[in-house]
Amino acid sequence: MVSQKPRTSPVVRAYEQADQYVVMPKSIEGNDWWVTKRDGTAYTVDLDAPRCDCPAFHSRRNPGTCKHVELVRLHVAMDAQAPTSNPFEEEEMDPEYAAQLTAELNAETDAEMDRIAHERAEWNTLWGPQSEWD
Repeated sequence: MVSQKPRTSPVVRAYEQADQYVVMPKSIEGNDWWVTKRDGTAYTVDLDAPRCDCPAFHSRRNPGTCKHVELVRLHVAMDAQAPTSNPFEEEEMDPEYAAQLTAELNAETDAEMDRIAHERAEWNTLWGPQSEWD
């Protein structure tokens, strides 16, 4: 008699094989999902029912679930833990601080423009206007 290796639960298989699947919502609304394996095999999962169109779901070895249902549950749980704010989103700046920064930048720009004008005047005194070189 050949002994069969005990099957692991769908939850464990989903966790172990999560990197082999792509889980995507089927629509913006609703709880229907596509679970696609790298080889192109795809199944539709409905989390509301829960239901999957894979053969394992209908085998009744684990009634009401399969690794695809568990993959979607894992995906939803991980997504719920993701940060909700965008760290790259610009925050609104305090108006007084913005005015202070603007004034400082304008002063630096004016000082740089004055320095460039002074250097150009010195150049023109020593070498003549640049337009004469053309």
